[in-house]
Amino acid sequence: MAQGRLLFLLLAALATALLGVLLTRDPDQGSGPSAEETPPPGRPDFFLEGFEMVAYDEQGARRTTLRGERGEHFPERSELEVQAPRLAMRSRTGTTWRARAPFGVADRQAQAVALHKEVTIHRPATPRRPRLTVDTRDLHVDLESGEAVTEAPVTARQPAGTIRGTGMTLDYRRDQLQLHADVRGQYELR
Repeated sequence: MAQGRLLFLLLAALATALLGVLLTRDPDQGSGPSAEETPPPGRPDFFLEGFEMVAYDEQGARRTTLRGERGEHFPERSELEVQAPRLAMRSRTGTTWRARAPFGVADRQAQAVALHKEVTIHRPATPRRPRLTVDTRDLHVDLESGEAVTEAPVTARQPAGTIRGTGMTLDYRRDQLQLHADVRGQYELR
C-alpha cells in the first residue's frame, strides 16, 4: 500500500513538473519554419488550387473576382502567378466584363493583374449595347483605376462587325474601349 502511494505521488510530481515546463516555455521556441523549411529564393512559399479572390466596393457588391486553376505565391516579388486566370470586372452600370488567359500574375494587394499570352475579353449584350468580344495579348489590368491596357494587336468583334488596331485602353467601369493606332473596321450591313 505504501508503495502504491509512493508511486502515485511520484507520478503526480512528474506530471506537475512537465506541466510547469510546458506552461513556462517560450511560445516561439520550436515553432515556425526552420532554415531548412524556408523556401529557397525564387521558389513559391505556398500554392492554391481552384481558388477565387473577391474585391468588394463600398456598398458591399462584388467589384472584381479573380479565379484560377492554380496559384503560386512568390514572397520576394509579392506576386501570385496564376494558371488559367479568369477575371470578372463590374462596370458602374452593373455590366460584368470577363477576361481569361492561359497565364497571369497578380500583385500582393490584388490591385493589378497582368494577363499573359492570348487574352479574350467578353462583355455581354445589354439593353443599350451589343455583345462585344476582344482578342489581344499581354493585358495589364489596374483594378484600382478600372483600366485594362495593352500595346499588342487587338481584334474587337460585335454582331455589326469587326474592328482591328494596335494597342487599346479599356475603361471597364465606364464601358469604354479605345484602340490606340492602325484602326481598321469591317461592318456588316443587315
